Amino acid sequence: MEPKEQDVKEEKQDSSSADVKEPKDSSSEEEVFEGESRAIPYARFKEKALEARELKSEIERIKAEKDNEIHRATSQLQAFYESELAKVSRERSTDPIYDLDDEPKINEKITPIANEIKELRAELNSLRSERETERLRNDISKLQAVYPELDEEHVLVVKKARPKWSLDECAEYSHKYFEDRVKSKYSAMISKKKEAAKRPLLDGEGRLNIEPSQKPKTFEEAKKRMLEYAKQLDRS
Repeated sequence: MEPKEQDVKEEKQDSSSADVKEPKDSSSEEEVFEGESRAIPYARFKEKALEARELKSEIERIKAEKDNEIHRATSQLQAFYESELAKVSRERSTDPIYDLDDEPKINEKITPIANEIKELRAELNSLRSERETERLRNDISKLQAVYPELDEEHVLVVKKARPKWSLDECAEYSHKYFEDRVKSKYSAMISKKKEAAKRPLLDGEGRLNIEPSQKPKTFEEAKKRMLEYAKQLDRS
């Protein structure tokens, strides 16, 4: 009896092991990943992931370049200040007596220096402004999924006009602004269509009662209008 029981156990083990399926290799490019709403091919997912990494790397590279430009401009400005201060100190030590007759000569030296300092400051401010704008554009692109009707340039204008508003508030304002414009546009179009439908197709002299811009350009269009008029008469 013991060998028979052992054979039965082995048969059960073999049948249970046969029912177990080996997991599929998910590393294949043909494998499909299931999302929340639809299936996404692995190749497409891989392509988009690579594209996202490349964009992120490009943004980081641009930020690093801007940081280097700002650092370089700041260093140049600081070195220029120190150089000019040292030059003035040397001139005062060699010629401590100030003469009013020398004022034009002094102004002649100071004016180009002041202009150069002004240009360096403007360049530094411009670099900072460009970097801030790039950061804002990057953040706005992330908000596009929440506020699909927003306009990037419009959000930047709103942010400049309302600096105390958060970027999210500016994006929401832009979204509602353009959403309302679209609704108004379509409402006007629908109202215009309704008014045109109320107007009889023929005037008192039997001619088509339509606006010049809506006049038929071909015989087929005119025939279609006449059929519509015939249907209107049947309903009345």
